[in-house]
Amino acid sequence: MTFKSWIQAPFGSHAGSAPTVGSRPPELRSSTLPTDGRHAFAGAVAGACRGPSNDARGIYAVESVNRLIRVVEAFNRVLLSSCRWGVVLLVATITVIVALGVFFRFVLNNSLPWTEEVAKFVMVWLAFIGAPVVLKEGGHIAIDVVPARLPSPLGPIVMMLIQLIVMVVLGVLVFQGWALAWNALPQIATTVDVSLFYIFLAVPIGSALMLVVSLELLLRQVAAMGASGAPPVEPASGAGWR
Repeated sequence: MTFKSWIQAPFGSHAGSAPTVGSRPPELRSSTLPTDGRHAFAGAVAGACRGPSNDARGIYAVESVNRLIRVVEAFNRVLLSSCRWGVVLLVATITVIVALGVFFRFVLNNSLPWTEEVAKFVMVWLAFIGAPVVLKEGGHIAIDVVPARLPSPLGPIVMMLIQLIVMVVLGVLVFQGWALAWNALPQIATTVDVSLFYIFLAVPIGSALMLVVSLELLLRQVAAMGASGAPPVEPASGAGWR
């Protein structure tokens, strides 16, 4: 036995070639997975590396908008319920004031000096408290002939731009209305000892309420476009949607 054969003898028949770095035994060189399994595993790994697809991201975005809509809707439900009860109370108040004015003037021939002015103040609050309810129901006057005649991709976009413009205008009314009310703080009404600040305060409060309602309407329009590509909800009659 030569020295070379004596060295290779303990390694058996596989010792004819020296092992290289990174080589595997013959029984492990073939994959234990079938060809289809290897392809499926590679596809799963590649998909995990790429992350969610465009469809998955779109669905997640729509679900996020829907969750935000539910939060804003729950807030607006309480808000608009309070506005409705406020409208009922203000209508009853203005009815009583006007009835008192008519009775004292034409029946007792001794008119009350404050009924007309107070009725005007109550009407201002009535207009700004009732406006959010009408906006949610789509009852404000608007000309929607052009958006209704536009093709499907453009009509919804135009309506969203209109809603954004409405929100910008309402934001300006909130800030400028507060400035108006604050400047009227030292002014006192003619027939009643009340600061005009409390009368002009209806402008920023009513505008802020309408701004929150407009946000819900805009989010609904965005969610409808993201879900189907075209909004299924038509503008009811005015700037809002039902």
